[in-house]
Amino acid sequence: MLPVGLSSYSFNVTMGYGRAGASATSFVPWTVDDLIDQAADWGLASVELPLRPYVDQPEAVARSRRRLAERGLRCTTADAGIARTEAVTAAIPLAAALGATVLRITLSDILCGDRRRLNGGWRAYLEDMADQLRAARSVAQEHGVTIAVENHQDVDSREMVWLCEYVGPDVCAVCLDIANPLAVAEDIEEFTRRVGPHIRNVHLKDYRIYPSPQGYRLVRCALGQGALDWPRLFTLLDDVAPACTKHIELGAVQARHVLFLEDEFWPDYLPRPLLSLLPVLRLRETKGRPAGEDWQTPHERGESPEDRREYELAEMEESVRYLRTILPNGASA
Repeated sequence: MLPVGLSSYSFNVTMGYGRAGASATSFVPWTVDDLIDQAADWGLASVELPLRPYVDQPEAVARSRRRLAERGLRCTTADAGIARTEAVTAAIPLAAALGATVLRITLSDILCGDRRRLNGGWRAYLEDMADQLRAARSVAQEHGVTIAVENHQDVDSREMVWLCEYVGPDVCAVCLDIANPLAVAEDIEEFTRRVGPHIRNVHLKDYRIYPSPQGYRLVRCALGQGALDWPRLFTLLDDVAPACTKHIELGAVQARHVLFLEDEFWPDYLPRPLLSLLPVLRLRETKGRPAGEDWQTPHERGESPEDRREYELAEMEESVRYLRTILPNGASA
């Protein structure tokens, strides 16, 4: 068995999510049970289940718990909402009912590290989210569920550590999207080391980097086909967070244009030493794709739902194949 799992958010079209899946009418989208079966068929260890299909559906909860047990899989859960107290306290019992001890949440819908639309209000916003999560402490403790906050292209590593310590590390942890430090112009390894003691779950994602005059575009790809050094990163994770779960979450239907070379990108960030940007700049130079290379995916080119579905599945299959070459037990999965 390969010691990683599968996140539903790798399959925006295949599972009929949002605008990406809105036109997927020529095939039946996957259900959560299809996701469970696919993870088991690929020889994976777990799944990260979305909670929306289970709201007010106790029979669906019971069915998925049976299916997980039958297929020998563990699960974590992901709530697509923002970390408001009411939403989190409603999601925690549902996560527990599915047998999960980790609930992944996000702090905002900011992408590409672009905090400018908050008009200088990021710190106040972050403190409000911290208070909202702190108000959910007793519910998380009651159900034995850890709230794992994802670095969803909005929060940097120092802020994440502060958040966990403020809310309480017994109930608040990190869901590390291992590629997303690049969206806040932070070195992936430095980010991972800093938040390491708080990591409970990891999203495995790779990006191709396309330099632009303003910074770079981050474009989804299969694991092993982008800029990340996976053997080195797995070694690092084994060191700083040996007990964390890991789920492939390719996500990012649209390219992320990170404008970190523009002055306007920085006012809402804490000051950083200039040297901390050097690894990011080196990665941009050494792993950046050639100028003029097409960076658009089938999603961005508006290809048919069938083609985009095949693209998602092919990326995931390639990711699983790649992990089998570098992880323990991979060859027998």
